[in-house]
Amino acid sequence: MSVLFVSSQTSYPKEARLLISFKNGSVALYSPTKESLLWYTAGGHTETVFGCQFKYSDPNVLATSSYDQTIRIWDIGSQPEPSCTTVLPKLSSTIYSLSWSIDGKYIACGTANGEVAIFDSDKSLLHCKVEAHSEPCYCVEWNLSDARLIASAGQDKKCVVLTLDGDILQVIQHTAACYGVAWDPFNSYRLATSSEDMLFYLWTFVEPNTKNPFSSHIDELVPSGSFKVKKVNQFKGHKAKVFSVVWNSKIKDMVSRTYCTGFKVLC
Repeated sequence: MSVLFVSSQTSYPKEARLLISFKNGSVALYSPTKESLLWYTAGGHTETVFGCQFKYSDPNVLATSSYDQTIRIWDIGSQPEPSCTTVLPKLSSTIYSLSWSIDGKYIACGTANGEVAIFDSDKSLLHCKVEAHSEPCYCVEWNLSDARLIASAGQDKKCVVLTLDGDILQVIQHTAACYGVAWDPFNSYRLATSSEDMLFYLWTFVEPNTKNPFSSHIDELVPSGSFKVKKVNQFKGHKAKVFSVVWNSKIKDMVSRTYCTGFKVLC
């Protein structure tokens, strides 16, 4: 089961909302203030739902990923209950996570066999698949301002940065399994990762006073190895593996990370 806080900063706590996915394949929207379910999908996935995310450009469109190896797209504004509008082509492995591109045209996902798959959500077609990891890929996230860039995290101790068309730009090696990755909403070329080694890290792809390696045209993206990734910092404090990391979308330089028994907020 997973839980995602989906209320905006201005609406909390009056209009608090929790998006919850369940082991039986259903998804629900819960109001903590009203202590009630606002809606609940009675069917759809046939197994545990691991990932769910709203489309950035349309809050009534939700994508979910599951152990049943499928991604489903839902219209949660339909009456009398949410309806599944699209089932994307089935993959050959459990889908642990998914992420919408900022323009809403594509969905990337990470699978148990280490692949990152990218779907054209408008055409309901598989755009490409990449063998990004040699072990399960636990997390994928699209860059929040550059629709060409995706980052993934895996059991093989790697964070992989790749493009929309599946070209691997850079591999960031960790000392233990990499569970989470998140792009900084205020800096397109900085990201955070979380790890089994009880740490979380900040990385940047742009050195001060140098030309941005990610140019304005996708054809000019540099190949892997032609620029360096710099570790900005690493943070201690947790006493167990760190599963995920999330940037505050309203306050610059604030990060939350979760671990096995709770979460911490870092400024």
